[in-house]
Parts: sequence; structure tokens; C-alpha cells
Amino acid sequence: MLRVLRPDDFEDFQRLRADALVRHPHAYSASPGEDAASDEDAARARLAPTADRFIVGAFRLGAMVGMLGLVRLRPLKLCHRASLWGAYVLPDLRGQGLAKSLLRLVLAEALRRPGLEQVTASVYADSAAARQLFQGAGFKRWGVARQAAKVEGVYLDEEHYELRLACNLRHEVAAFEHAPAGDIWRGE
Repeated sequence: MLRVLRPDDFEDFQRLRADALVRHPHAYSASPGEDAASDEDAARARLAPTADRFIVGAFRLGAMVGMLGLVRLRPLKLCHRASLWGAYVLPDLRGQGLAKSLLRLVLAEALRRPGLEQVTASVYADSAAARQLFQGAGFKRWGVARQAAKVEGVYLDEEHYELRLACNLRHEVAAFEHAPAGDIWRGE
């Protein structure tokens, strides 16, 4: 099951986010000890969906197994843009289309936000699966930040991607919302 998360998903969110940061320290800017998800009040506030931010989660047998967030940029001059963050799927469920379904749901929700025209994503250059996910969804690479992060003494380049929410994407998302069950990860 895929859905937008709520504050009462805090425990599942915190567990999955900690797993992501520990298993893949090279994939995220945050580190386990400094992540906002470790602060319960901040994380619960972050889990309350608003017009400017939300997180979608995938659930299997009652447990959260994947997530992806979107946050709209501020100030006013930038609010036509939003950024994806925190993409993660448990390792034993990868390769089944779950990340693609999470992304499609996020984009469907993004299209419901008035004035939102562009979604961006940043990927460390060694994250081949994330790069493939975004490129497969039509995101275009627009730049690279050299040595953007340093993890355990290793520099990582960060690739930047964008997707313009055009009319054809609106049609594609509408098709997703009416897709046969076999085309969407259900987590049964």
C-alpha cells in the first residue's frame, strides 16, 4: 500500500530513515546523529502533510518499507520549484518497481499543488539506482557539484536533475492513477 504519511507514522518513519542512513552513508547528506528524524517533535511536524511538503510511504504487512519526500522551495521567487529528498526502499524489496511507484505517487501529489512547475532531485554520482530512477521518469541532468560531500574521507560529486511538470506529465500521472493493479506496487 502506498500513501501520504502522517504524524502518527513517526515510529515507522524514524526506523526506516535510520536504516537508510546507517546502510547507505554515501547516499544522504544527513548522518544518523544529526538527522532531523531523530528529534521526535521535528519529525512529527515534518510528517504532517502541507501544501509545501509531504512524504509518501510504502507499507507491506503493516510495516513501512519505502519512502520519498517532497518539499517546496521558499521564498516566493522559488516557490514554483520543489525538491525530492530521502528516497529509500528496503534492500530486499528493490528491483520490484517500488521506488518507481513511490516517485509516481509523489509526482501525482505534486501536480495537485497550485503553481508548482518543477521538481528537482540531487543524487550522489555513485548512486546508480537513483540516477536510473530519475532519468527513467524523465528527469534531465542539469549540472554536477564536484566534491559536494565528503564521507569517510571520500569526496562525492552530486548530480542535479529537474523535471518540468508539463501537460504531458499531467496526462501520464492521470494514467498512473487509473492503472491496472499489476502496474503499481501494492505491497501485498
